[in-house]
Amino acid sequence: MQLARPSELHLPSYVAALRRGWSADNLRAEAAQEEPARVRADARGFITCMEDREAKGLPVTLQDGSVVNRLPGFRRWMWDGGFCGSIGLRWQEGTIERPPHCLGHSGYAVVPWKQGLGHAKAALAWPDPAPQPTCTAMALLARFKRYPAYHLSDRAKLDAGRGGISEEVSVREVIVRNLEKRIQSYSDLIAVIDSADLGARLEVPKDKSVAEHLWCIVGARESYARALAAGGWQGFSCSMAKFDRESFEQALAASGDALLAAIESVDEWSSSREDLLAAVSEHEVMHEGQIIRHMYGLGRELPASWRWA
Repeated sequence: MQLARPSELHLPSYVAALRRGWSADNLRAEAAQEEPARVRADARGFITCMEDREAKGLPVTLQDGSVVNRLPGFRRWMWDGGFCGSIGLRWQEGTIERPPHCLGHSGYAVVPWKQGLGHAKAALAWPDPAPQPTCTAMALLARFKRYPAYHLSDRAKLDAGRGGISEEVSVREVIVRNLEKRIQSYSDLIAVIDSADLGARLEVPKDKSVAEHLWCIVGARESYARALAAGGWQGFSCSMAKFDRESFEQALAASGDALLAAIESVDEWSSSREDLLAAVSEHEVMHEGQIIRHMYGLGRELPASWRWA
């Protein structure tokens, strides 16, 4: 499967998919009937609207009836000799942040008769972006290539009819996005904590040092990464042999990358894998709360990324 820039050559297969009842618009079922008429009326104009990096298209009407300016973006069609689906990328120039009304930078939809063949996973790698992308688009593409699996729900839908993208965000996506933030917050902590505070304890029952918490976090990430790959719990272990600040900094980064890579590599999300994902996220938050209490007990401040502090 390849990502193809939409062209008039691809239109017959695209229209055939619409006539079979498929639509990239998960909000308006009638789009499958409307788009063939648009193609008949102006095939070239229809193709042109698929590439709008300067946001020259008409404003977009949201579900609540409000109208917003179109975002720059472009779309590609999944192609294996015939039309397989659609994927798009959109952005705000100069930032990778999204405006409040925008649920995601990207969305995709695969035709039902070609689902389960790995087309969506291959498309998420964005192997061949169009020439001369903007700096913002390149930053987003690099981010998607590193962690494609958790930038989209597996139910994300591309609104090809209006040129916008709408997404149904899954619980899994929310968990992984929050997990990514927690991984970053622990890296922020180890970057600023004084070495002497790593082993410090409070004079209260069952208090643990920051070093003990971080050791458990690293071990849990490594263990859950193995469990996600295997589809079930394989036991706990931690690779750390040294407990100085530099070792923790390296181990937190490596274990975070390993966990996110394991999540990305899952092809089939069984109920046991969903439970493992929820458990590792809860584990990170549980330690975060205990570390906040501990650090405040020591009279120390915490990085801004520690949202509960």
